[in-house]
Amino acid sequence: MTIHPRAILDAFLTYPRYLGAIKPGLLAKSAAETQARLRGLYEAWWPKLLEVQEGKRILVIAPHPDDETIGAGGFLLKHRGKSEIHLLTVFNGEGGGRLESGPWQDTPEYKSRLIAARQEEVNEIARRLRAAGLRHLDIPDGSIGPNIDAARKLRVAIDRVNPDIVLLPWFLDRQRDHRVVNILYAWACQDFRAMVLSFEIWEMLQPNAILDIAEVLEEKLELVACYRTQTATIDYLSLCQGLAKTRAFYNPVRQERNGAVEAFFALPGAEYCELVRAIYGPPGRLSAEGTALLA
Repeated sequence: MTIHPRAILDAFLTYPRYLGAIKPGLLAKSAAETQARLRGLYEAWWPKLLEVQEGKRILVIAPHPDDETIGAGGFLLKHRGKSEIHLLTVFNGEGGGRLESGPWQDTPEYKSRLIAARQEEVNEIARRLRAAGLRHLDIPDGSIGPNIDAARKLRVAIDRVNPDIVLLPWFLDRQRDHRVVNILYAWACQDFRAMVLSFEIWEMLQPNAILDIAEVLEEKLELVACYRTQTATIDYLSLCQGLAKTRAFYNPVRQERNGAVEAFFALPGAEYCELVRAIYGPPGRLSAEGTALLA
């Protein structure tokens, strides 16, 4: 096999440009995320099989309407009627999915209708879960970074429920609003005594806790299908089914390594907040690593 001289020349010209113009930025972000993942791994050597908790107050902090179902729908279904379930959405959902009338539009009128549709969808989820409460902070999608005022508002909403268990997306989930919500929680709730279970949607996490959801997987998929505005643009049904079965293989709860599993990163609230603060920075001040992770 011969190599054309032009290919050699292109290699000499292109690779230095890659090193000088692109790779440093990638490395900075990668280094911050690698350190964050390593810290998470300290707590995730051998996942613990979760049991259904009875008589608890459970609060799901969903960055957007649908995150609670996609990430932890099986957990919520298994606790329905056994513990008190509360749902809290942080962002209003104006930036995701689309209405049946056509593609998403960057207009106030379209966003208003999409917000209303998504609230109807999460209302139906709350009804099916027999949730004791559903609240919205109604912050426009992607409109804020971590800030103390938003952290205080989140804390007020959490105090109204006074939960024993808090669920929210993983602190490295690959969606900016999801990471922002983690920072707001860590900044506002260091002293809050609740067990935190973070779940996965846009990025697979290193789990230290798993839950067998085989008996409720089909119903979870029915809940996901209620979000017609979201499944119109992304195949969340395949994601939820495929991820549950993949987790059941790698974190076996049955001898045949089949069934369905939801995976979580779980820590006592103070420890979870400490970990997130160590990665993203103390209240009111993002670290260099935190800034890179939100970029």
